[in-house]
Amino acid sequence: MPYTRKPVSVYSAGTANIITAAGKHGVRRLIVTGTAAVDPGYRSSDSVIFTRVMEPLFMRLPGRTVYADNRRMEARIRASSLDWTIVRACWLFNAATVSDYQVIEGTIHGMFTARADRAACLLAQLADGKYIRETIGVVTTAGTPSIPHCRHPGRGRAGAPAGSGTPPTAGQGGRWVGQLPGHRGRRRAGRLHPRSGPSWPHSLSFLG
Repeated sequence: MPYTRKPVSVYSAGTANIITAAGKHGVRRLIVTGTAAVDPGYRSSDSVIFTRVMEPLFMRLPGRTVYADNRRMEARIRASSLDWTIVRACWLFNAATVSDYQVIEGTIHGMFTARADRAACLLAQLADGKYIRETIGVVTTAGTPSIPHCRHPGRGRAGAPAGSGTPPTAGQGGRWVGQLPGHRGRRRAGRLHPRSGPSWPHSLSFLG
């Protein structure tokens, strides 16, 4: 769901309907995908600039109504009598195959989760009762996107684009124009410095 300033209830209301339906039909197991962004202790990077400036400004602030509803969703799940597992993910990106992802109990420390790894982790919970009535996180550690270093022309300030524009492939350098997800400010030009690893994904998000 895109960031919005309007109140959001799709996550909590939809989950409430699922819990009610599960009770009527005798379904016990509930596995739900969530986001690490609802954890106050979550830090996606060791970079102080990213965790204290970029992430709050471009993710937590514009997405506050979305994440508030995610918290209500999790609260309803925990209050239910179902055998639930909440699987939280970090910044999502596309990957061709499932990797050696990590399953973490408690606060997640990591920046990326491949959608393929999240799906594999969700499916694995169907056959494994280890994390019943627990909240876990799934983190991808191999083949993750490089974080471009953008430099505003003439200012020398660093930033990190996140996919609204389409930057050149990492390792080639070049210019890009784009916005961070959920940010409605002006588009800014920057320079993508050569880095090893996959190119910056066109779509990067916490949810979806």
